[in-house]
Amino acid sequence: MDYKEHTPPPSLRDLVHRIWVLRGPADPAARFQRIMPDGRAELIFNLADAIESRERHGAERQPLSLLVGPNRTAVEIRPTGQLHLIGVRFRPEALSAWLRINASELVDRAYRVDDLPVPLERSLAEQLASVDDGAAVSMLCRHLAASATLVPADLRLRAAVELALGDHEARPAAIAETVGMSHRQLDRLFRERVGIGPKPLLRLGRFQRALRMLEQGGRRPIAAAAAGAGYYDEAHLARDFRLFAGLSPGRYLRETRELARNFIADLDSRDGEFFQDGEPRGR
Repeated sequence: MDYKEHTPPPSLRDLVHRIWVLRGPADPAARFQRIMPDGRAELIFNLADAIESRERHGAERQPLSLLVGPNRTAVEIRPTGQLHLIGVRFRPEALSAWLRINASELVDRAYRVDDLPVPLERSLAEQLASVDDGAAVSMLCRHLAASATLVPADLRLRAAVELALGDHEARPAAIAETVGMSHRQLDRLFRERVGIGPKPLLRLGRFQRALRMLEQGGRRPIAAAAAGAGYYDEAHLARDFRLFAGLSPGRYLRETRELARNFIADLDSRDGEFFQDGEPRGR
């Protein structure tokens, strides 16, 4: 599979974390794979064959344009053929302001784009499918930038979110003090704007770091991931795996992850192709 991330242009920095493109060959024997939660919501345009999600009543085909999450537990999906996805990974603190809704309405849910007050053209998916990927990303940037000015930048909340996701040693009380808020104020603002409290987001950041370390392998990958991500021990990591993924770390490593591993958050990465004024520029 070919997965590429793009850093958004300055006009989108308050709204978007990354724009990504994923392409892959058809696999008629594809299995369901777990997409792990990372505290971020995504707008996804499917430009190829349908993708199915595993629901309680069975497999269900996803809409071709949808807004997902932020989820607190893994979702299971599988491609039914050729993969060609373009996605927008939003900043956790910005999406609810863009949609002008309380973030709690977005948690653990997926919406058809047509059912949301999203200020995007209804024909955007068809337009994206009609051009190459570079032009599609530029087009998507322009469409998002037209309404990104509606998002008020809250620098203290942004700093708190970045600490929660990026510092496995951080604690909610220390984060609140660092950004100049009371613990209660921070918790309320997280629930209104992010959808989940600072402590669960801290746990998701640590969990995602462990996932990335598990992918690096080694002789004792579970022990190394637990230590490197800031867990007390392997049992501590296993508890988060049961909470967020519904399985043990060992079973996770035995599962098919060809698709799913592309969506593990690289929380420390600043890489990606930079788009200036909607056009790609080298970094």
